[in-house]
Amino acid sequence: MSSPRITSEPARLARLGFTDPDRATALLSAEPLARCATEDIVATFADAADPDSALMSFARVLEAAAADPRLLDDICAAMAEEPQVRSGLAGVLGASQALGDHLTRHPQDWPLLRRSERLPDGKVKRELLTAVGADPDAELPVAGLDPGDASLELRRAYRRELLQIARRDVVDAASYHDTVADLSSAADAALEAALAVARAEVGDDAQGCRLAVIAMGKCGALELNYISDVDVIFVVEPVGSDEAAAIRTGTALAASLMRVCGAHTAEGALWEVDPGLRPEGKSGALVRTLASHIGYYERWAQTWEFQALLKARAA
Repeated sequence: MSSPRITSEPARLARLGFTDPDRATALLSAEPLARCATEDIVATFADAADPDSALMSFARVLEAAAADPRLLDDICAAMAEEPQVRSGLAGVLGASQALGDHLTRHPQDWPLLRRSERLPDGKVKRELLTAVGADPDAELPVAGLDPGDASLELRRAYRRELLQIARRDVVDAASYHDTVADLSSAADAALEAALAVARAEVGDDAQGCRLAVIAMGKCGALELNYISDVDVIFVVEPVGSDEAAAIRTGTALAASLMRVCGAHTAEGALWEVDPGLRPEGKSGALVRTLASHIGYYERWAQTWEFQALLKARAA
């Protein structure tokens, strides 16, 4: 009579799809992950794009949440009782290390992965402006937070939106068109909030001009992906000041906006704002009036520059 075959836990996890089953076994048997490592949870994480990365990130999120016992209990209870939470966390954590890092810093954001619906036009922009302390209804919103704090809050609010976009993309099988359009809209909102921070940095002079940010390239075409520079062109208009002063102020605002988006902080960076498609490229003025832009395109622009304008869109 043959003896029954004994299957080890690492072997079982390997069959489920974990490429480092020994590490997965160690994670699942250690606190705090052990307290909510049910079979349903293991099976859901095994279906993630990268089961090992998803499980490792989830363990890190729970370790961060353990600083607040109630928060940890809430996450474990939701994971046990709600399939939508399991699929949301496993799907996003298995697809993005960066979003796993965000949730590790802010485990209280986990409910965003319970479910997600597309927000109405303009709602994301209002949320990001509010995050930096600006009035979303103001004609020229100005951040109310200290610029350093505003930069951090902008990044957190932007990644909260990315969590929801990624959930719709990875878990709910949102269409490619909807996903890239949502990423482009989130970039628009971040640019608007960054401009509000720039106005706070520049001070009272910022009221002397209006600055338009024209999205180009993938963002302009509403085709932005998760990891991409944001191509822009800046157009300035005087408000109660002469044109030369408005250009100086607009240049300061544009430079500040680019720095706010690209600077590395405790919350990471957003992305690089690339103004390289402007007239004369990197050797040209960073900011021009509308009349100056028109004059350039009428006299000097090459065919490819007109083609690039096919994707131009007011961000």
